[in-house]
Amino acid sequence: MLKTKEGEEFLPIKSYSVGSLFSTAKQAYQKTIGGKSDREPDKQDALIAIIFSALSLEAFINALADLATDRLTEPHSEIETAFANLMEEVENTKGATLLKFMLARFIFSGKMYKKDENPFQDFKNLLALRNALVHMKPAEELGITLDGHFVRVKEPKALKALPKNILAKYEKNKGIKWTSMISTQASARWACNTAVETVHSILDVIPDSLFKKYADILYAEIFQTVE
Repeated sequence: MLKTKEGEEFLPIKSYSVGSLFSTAKQAYQKTIGGKSDREPDKQDALIAIIFSALSLEAFINALADLATDRLTEPHSEIETAFANLMEEVENTKGATLLKFMLARFIFSGKMYKKDENPFQDFKNLLALRNALVHMKPAEELGITLDGHFVRVKEPKALKALPKNILAKYEKNKGIKWTSMISTQASARWACNTAVETVHSILDVIPDSLFKKYADILYAEIFQTVE
């Protein structure tokens, strides 16, 4: 136990970037608000919201694993220790963020995500979309007609599983890039709220403990839905 200059006792908390990452996503979402429709294309800040929502999830699960071994949350249960050890092994073997969440869900609740339901489906799609943006490759998604009109000839893989009500509305004879299709207020809102639901899918199943208490203090209020 440490003390402030005024003599108040406190336990030190490590600094994590989780909150700032998700705040960046939410701020980007706020910048997309406005226009004729929430599915108006080319709201470039939506791409920031998508990427940083995914990044906040990666940071969250890593920070949670560290919290499970921190002296702040002692004594640690066998479940918490097992969680921390498994996360370390997944990290050391360059395992996917998706795997970390699946293991965390099972360790804390004894149950797996239902793969055909949310939040798992949206979570998986968010990570896939983030990877498609960060590791972008050329794709033959558009063609051009003899009279100079662009037409969509192929649906990019990153878009196929996304909810259709978040993608941009556009004229059928107007081809737009897939990045423009996901650059909407609706997409940005979906990304932020997917991060919220995914985080709470873990927080809500952690057994009552000091670890659970501090995990809620640190992250439950940060990850709140946007309207």
